[in-house]
Amino acid sequence: MTEMKQFLGKRILFKERPYAISIIEATVLQISPKGFVKLEFQSGATQWIDSEDIDKMEILEVLD
Repeated sequence: MTEMKQFLGKRILFKERPYAISIIEATVLQISPKGFVKLEFQSGATQWIDSEDIDKMEILEVLD
């Protein structure tokens, strides 16, 4: 699994798949003990992402 602890509390830009066109911005809010990651998107919506899906993401940049 990608070491997401380094991104905790930070805004990240990522693509869901390596060849995806859309770039998504989200803040990493929480990380569960089993590796699930809670993201908050610009709209204010939050979502828990499975650690297997995190491995498929291409993290492009950390904004802060």
